[in-house]
Amino acid sequence: MDFNKLFYIYDPETIGMPTIILNACYFKKQKDYTGLLVHILDVISKSLLISQKNQYSKYNMLVYMEGIKIADVDLGFFKDLVKMLLETFPNALNKCYIINFPAVLRSIYNTISGILDKETRDKIVFMKEINSKLSRMPTVDW
Repeated sequence: MDFNKLFYIYDPETIGMPTIILNACYFKKQKDYTGLLVHILDVISKSLLISQKNQYSKYNMLVYMEGIKIADVDLGFFKDLVKMLLETFPNALNKCYIINFPAVLRSIYNTISGILDKETRDKIVFMKEINSKLSRMPTVDW
C-alpha cells in the first residue's frame, strides 16, 4: 500500500487551512497497520502546523471513495482509527467531504458514525461529485 497516494496534504505550501486527501481506492487490508497509523498521524500533525502558521487550528478533508472494494474495507481498523483521531486531535477537523460514497458501505458508516459525537457527524458531507466550490481545492475555511 502506497501511503503517500492514500493519505496526503493537498498542497503543503497552502496559505490558509490545509486540505488532507484520502484516496480510499489505495487502501488495502493489512495484518499490521503500524506504518499507516504513523503516516496518518504525521500528515495530520503537519497539516495542523500549516494551519497554525496561517492563523487556523483545523484542517479540511476530502475522501475519494471511487474504486474502493468492500473486500478491502477493514471495519475494525477504521473504528480504531476514528477513536484514535478523536482522542489525539480533538476538534481539529473543520469539514470532511466524502465523494462518491458507495451505498453498499452505508452499514459500515452507520457503525463508525456511532462513535462520533453530533458535532463531528455534522462536519461530514456526502457528495456524488465534486462541485465547483470544492473543485477549486479551497485553502481557507469553507
